[in-house]
Amino acid sequence: SRSSSGRKRSALLLGFSVAFALFFQYSLAPALSPESSNWIVDIPEVGSYIVDSWNDGCENDNKLLQDDCRENSGVYRVTFFAGIFFILLSLIAMCNPSFNRKSWPAKYILYSCLVFLSIFVPNRPLFLDI
Repeated sequence: SRSSSGRKRSALLLGFSVAFALFFQYSLAPALSPESSNWIVDIPEVGSYIVDSWNDGCENDNKLLQDDCRENSGVYRVTFFAGIFFILLSLIAMCNPSFNRKSWPAKYILYSCLVFLSIFVPNRPLFLDI
C-alpha cells in the first residue's frame, strides 16, 4: 500500500547498512592494515590518509587487537552515519509526515554519500571504545 512505501524503503536502507557494515568489517578494514600494500595506499593524496584514519587509535603490540579495532571501527562508521541519517529523516517526518513517502532517490543518494564520506573520518574521537 502507499502508506507503507516509506517503511519498506527504510527497511531496504537498513539492509544496505548491514551489507555495508559487513563489507567495511571483512573486506575494507583488513585491506587498510598499515602492513598491507594494496591499491588503496596508492591512491594519490588520500590513500595514506585513509589508512592512517582507520588505524588511528588502534596502536597495540598485538596485531589481532589492531585488526579487531580497525574492523570494529568499520562497523561503527556505517552504523553511526545510518543513525544520523534516520534521526534526521524522523525529525523531518515529524514536521511533514508525507516526507516519508517522497524523495527516495535523493534519500538514497544522501545515504550513499554519508557512507562514502565515513571512509575518510578518522577513528578518534568518534569510533573508539570508551
